[in-house]
Amino acid sequence: LVSELIEGEWELACPVLLILGNPPAMVAGKRFLEVNLNRLFDGAHSRNEYEGLAEAARAQELEEACRQFAMANPQAFYHYDLHTAIRPS
Repeated sequence: LVSELIEGEWELACPVLLILGNPPAMVAGKRFLEVNLNRLFDGAHSRNEYEGLAEAARAQELEEACRQFAMANPQAFYHYDLHTAIRPS
């Protein structure tokens, strides 16, 4: 789907923000490397226990990207949080 979007095979009817949450973990075939990214949102990335962790910095980047996207697109929008599986279901 991402390749098709990049290649212009789809015509989008609305703005779309597509995020790959934790690329280093994806490359390693793991859910996370140091700490579960899902536990670091809503400002949790700022806690002292997560200082210096790459996933905490990534959570902050993602929060900011989402904030900027929402500000640039104030109309009603949908949020789909899709996760990949690391094991067969």
